[in-house]
Amino acid sequence: HLLPGPYVAVVIEPSLAPLGITLPTALRFVAQRDSVVQERLAVPEPDQYVSRPCGGRGLEEQGDRWLIARVMTRGGKPAIDAHWELRKDNGVDWQLVTESRLIGPDGYIHYCMKLGRGDRVEIRAWHAGEAPAVERWTLNKKPTEVTIELPNP
Repeated sequence: HLLPGPYVAVVIEPSLAPLGITLPTALRFVAQRDSVVQERLAVPEPDQYVSRPCGGRGLEEQGDRWLIARVMTRGGKPAIDAHWELRKDNGVDWQLVTESRLIGPDGYIHYCMKLGRGDRVEIRAWHAGEAPAVERWTLNKKPTEVTIELPNP
């Protein structure tokens, strides 16, 4: 049961929900009192949707496991213009995989290279002039989703 008014349908994918990512659809409708709306909707595949920043390559081309991270402030807002870098445990200390990059307006970090099951990765995120927050994970599921919290700037 919906209240009368306009609606836009989105899909909540359980593997992406912890990061607040919903899958958009083209379905829009207006609910009216005492009526039923029946529509079909096309739902994008989660891996295709989250791989858009990677040039549209499907995640199956990028590796067995993938990492989606979001950097937020303690106030629950995206940590806009914070820096981040990714490191990987290659058996000889944590090797730098990416140079420092800026976090975009939505707070998401996209890494578009191959990562494998069991890879241990580290993300460092920081505001300019502050010590980094350091989080480590083992990639054991697809996707591995993480949130990093930084102090308010």
